[in-house]
Amino acid sequence: PEMVRFCSFPPTSTYDVSTNSILFSGDQPIPEVIELPIEKLVITPQLVEGDGYYVKGEIKVEGGVCLAGTKVTKSVVDALVAENASVSFNVTVPTLKPSKLAVDQYVASINETIALDQMEIEDVPDMIKSIDVLDLKDVYLNLEVDASSVVDLVENVELNLDFNVTLPKLIKVEGAQSGNTLNLSGSLNKDKKIVLDPVHVLGLDLSDIELGKETINLGEQEIAIDGSISLNNVSMDLQSLNDMELMVAVNGSLATKGSDMIEIGKIEATVDYQLDPISETISLAGLLDGMEENLDFCLDLNRFHLALDLKTNLALPVQAEVNILPYYGKDVDETKKKTLPVSLNWSLPASDTTHTKLWISNSEDDKPLDKEYTHVVMDLLSLVKDMPDSIRIDLNAGTEPGARFVIEPAEDY
Repeated sequence: PEMVRFCSFPPTSTYDVSTNSILFSGDQPIPEVIELPIEKLVITPQLVEGDGYYVKGEIKVEGGVCLAGTKVTKSVVDALVAENASVSFNVTVPTLKPSKLAVDQYVASINETIALDQMEIEDVPDMIKSIDVLDLKDVYLNLEVDASSVVDLVENVELNLDFNVTLPKLIKVEGAQSGNTLNLSGSLNKDKKIVLDPVHVLGLDLSDIELGKETINLGEQEIAIDGSISLNNVSMDLQSLNDMELMVAVNGSLATKGSDMIEIGKIEATVDYQLDPISETISLAGLLDGMEENLDFCLDLNRFHLALDLKTNLALPVQAEVNILPYYGKDVDETKKKTLPVSLNWSLPASDTTHTKLWISNSEDDKPLDKEYTHVVMDLLSLVKDMPDSIRIDLNAGTEPGARFVIEPAEDY
């Protein structure tokens, strides 16, 4: 058969490599026993569904018989025919005990699930009602496949790895395909390992995680691996395979580049947060000092205005209420209170500071020259026409219900 490769041949024969045949010519005696040592079998197994793999071949003997001598009598021929004389060949193939197995390619499938350790986020402030995204700072998922157990069993192996990694919904990575799946591949290096390119982890999607406690439990999370390992041009010592498995180990780490920790870049969340009240007092005492003896003057209060510059680096929408109250000594006149709702501009990143500038006056005619101010018309005359001792401005601010909050943990607000 074509799959049989021999070590040597009888000296009285010739070998035809094109047909894998041994030829004995008529002028040379044929040995009674022909021994052909087998070097190796080169096989291409055929797969039969439900029956496994099989190989087949046949040994064929062709030729003629020549009787020695110059004369053959009729009686000799008749005797041979009467006795049904024949020439027979018996072929014996001994039990094959190979020492090594060489294959063009060996492919094994990988299909397993890796459970992640329970992850928790502690010390969650009560003000945070839900977290949408936890952005990570320069964090990478590093995967390494240790194939030393395979390499120790095979010689001159060319090992390749190709598999899909399906990550939990909460882990957001760069380059993920539909279903949050990554396709990873690599080849064996001199350290008997396959080091895959780092995967950039963008953040954690916590939109489905229930809050309400100081500690957030992220639940049981799993990574599914589905793919194949292929070994090309493999030569294996069969004796060493007894009671052993070909295995690879997948090792992974998740950390900020150059560190063994995970750093948070920013957090996007829904919060219910009220800022501490802010108060500023404008004193009017002494405004008329020196004028009591000279009452022949006119104080134009119609052009009286207040200029407010509200500064913040909060990365969230804030709704504020400005209250303006007149004080007479230590007493406040609540009946004259003026209230103004304000939406503060918000800042991103925290290194930037935003301004909300308001110009509050009695009429449309009293407009600010500075275009950065927003002009607000309000009856301020009733606050000052009887000359209070001071005016107090209170600012009460808090987050807009349902609005998203963006914070950078490393910043001061």
